[in-house]
Amino acid sequence: MKQSQLMSCVEICCNVGSGILIAWIVTLYFIPWMFDIEITHTAALEVTLVYTTVSLVRGYIWRRLFNGR
Repeated sequence: MKQSQLMSCVEICCNVGSGILIAWIVTLYFIPWMFDIEITHTAALEVTLVYTTVSLVRGYIWRRLFNGR
């Protein structure tokens, strides 16, 4: 069954949203624990948003490359 455009949008939003939440939690709690450093909530969110942006661009490029073949 083919996925509708609306459901594709919902899927992408869930994927990106859950990725942001997981990355923020890891950056805020696990990275400081692993490397014995301190990080603020704001700094953790900024790092998370940078990596999210890079991930979105990377995913777009891969999708365009594979759809072009």
